[in-house]
Formats: sequence, C-alpha cells, structure tokens
Amino acid sequence: MTPDDDNSPVGNLLQRARRRETPPDSAREQTYRAVHAAWLQTHRQRVRLRHLSLAAAVLLGVGLASLLWLQGLPRAPANAATARVESLSGSAVLHGDSGASPVPVALAAGSLLNNGDVIHSAAGSRLVLRRPGGLTLHLGPDSEVAWVSRDTLHLVHGLLYIDTAGSHGDEAFAVITHAGRIRHVGTRFSVQVDGRSVRVMVRDGAVAIGTAHGEHFVPGGLEERISATGDVADLPLTADSGPWNWLLDGTPRFVVENRSLHEVIHEMANAAGIALVWQTPSDEQQAQQMVLHGPTLAMAPLRALEATLLTTRFTLQQTSAGEAGVSRYDVMAR
Repeated sequence: MTPDDDNSPVGNLLQRARRRETPPDSAREQTYRAVHAAWLQTHRQRVRLRHLSLAAAVLLGVGLASLLWLQGLPRAPANAATARVESLSGSAVLHGDSGASPVPVALAAGSLLNNGDVIHSAAGSRLVLRRPGGLTLHLGPDSEVAWVSRDTLHLVHGLLYIDTAGSHGDEAFAVITHAGRIRHVGTRFSVQVDGRSVRVMVRDGAVAIGTAHGEHFVPGGLEERISATGDVADLPLTADSGPWNWLLDGTPRFVVENRSLHEVIHEMANAAGIALVWQTPSDEQQAQQMVLHGPTLAMAPLRALEATLLTTRFTLQQTSAGEAGVSRYDVMAR
C-alpha cells in the first residue's frame, strides 16, 4: 500500500488537508522576540557561570600561594605570653581576658600573662614581671594594670616601674593612663596613678608622653606631674628620690631631706599598702607646706611612717584594714 492509493488512510488524510495559512507578521515578530529573550537569558547565565568559575579558580590559586608564603614567615604562637611573673612578694590575682576567668586566679612565680589579662596586687605586695624581650616591670602595692596589646599596658591605678636595661634596644613598650600615653626611649622610669593625678619619674634615658595636646619628651632626672585638671609641672629629681628606692630592694630607703611631709608619708604609706585619709583639708595643706630635713630612712615602710610622724605634730590612727587617718594635734592639748 502506498500514499498514492486513494483508499489508504494517509491518502485520505492528504486529500482532506488544506494549505496552511501564513501567520501575520505581528505574531511572527512576537514569537521571535520571546524565543530570542529566552536564548539571551540562557546565554548570559552560562557566561556568568564561566566568569564565576574563573574567579573562584584565581582566588583559590592566590589563597594557596598566600598561605604558602605566610607559612614561611616566623609567627608568634596564637597564645604567646606578653610577660611572665618573675617574682612575687605578697599576693596578686589575675582576671582573664573578656571574663574568661570570672573567678580571680592567684598568681605565682612562673605564671604567664596574655593580652587582655588584668592584674591586681594586694596591699603591701610587690610583683616583678619580665617581658620576652628582657624588659622588666615592677608593680607596686595595691596597683592594677591591664594588657591592652602585646606592647601596651594600661595602668589603672597604683605604681609601675619600668626597667629597659636588660631588654633589646628596639623593644617597643608603652604605658597608657587616663592622662596620656607614655612610651620609653631606652630608659628606666616610673608611672604612678593616684586618683586623677599622674606622676612620671624618669630615672635615666627619656620618655615620650603623648596627650591630647601632642607628644613631648621628658629627659632623665626630671619628674612630670599631671594634675586632675590637666596642668603639667616639671620638677627635678634628686639622686636618691624615686619609688625604685623602696620598690626594688628588700629593705626600702626613703629620702626625707628637703621633701614635703605630705610627699614623704604618702610614699611610705604606698609602700606599706595603706591609704592615708586626712582628717581635714587644712591638715593636708599644712603637711604639703612642711619641708623635712633628715637622713635617708632604711627601714620597713610602716615603721618609717611612724618614725617620721613622731618628729611632727601629726599622728597616725588606724581606721580600718588598709586605711589610716592622719590628723594634726595641738601641742598644748597634749
């Protein structure tokens, strides 16, 4: 059977079929646009995928190369210590970084300190810290410091003495207080924060003090005092003055000659780990104006304080643990 056979199904179908009408131009244009838009979208997606694949390959190559290069550089361990406790007289506690140690941890010789750690020394205690580069830090009694970064220490309150003699000459280190930033320039110096007042005493070398008004240098042999109001005063240091006289030695030495009673007894009280409370502002003002004369005292801080007051019209009364009252008495009344 063939298609030409009139009796075949195919032949009957062909005989009934009519010529297909040509669609209008508008319909053909609409169909073309729709097909072209679909093709264009598919093409763009394929191009974008090729670009993303190429970029991913490039980034992967750069990342692998960077990783190999960084692995070849010397790097400090992730938990590299910023300092080590070399010695401890008395007691001191550590508060870990970001509350990692909510309960204070007692420090001991050999303890390692890290960024973010907060250290507080107890009254009458002294702490010696040594940095990896050899720089030595002496923390006085009732003092608090916090490691801001590997090379920066925040002195919250109390006394800190920095000795760079045993360190590398290029070891960077700075102390920050509410009054400014103090960085060493190859030196030995102390920083003391008492309330809103700051004292920087430069034993030798020099320090650079940066404040809101700029940075300036303080050479060895000078003391700079920054008051609570921001006033700055430079005073000369005598050969035996400075907290290192009692902070570093087992038997401290307190210089008395040509110093005010107020300054001398506060230094002794600080070494003893007690806070002095003046009975009246007038008593404190008179102590600031009184100039002492006498030999350097080499004795325990509390004994030196009591011995010094015996030569004056002031008396010391223990008011509570870690605190003592100072008042002036009338000679006729005694």
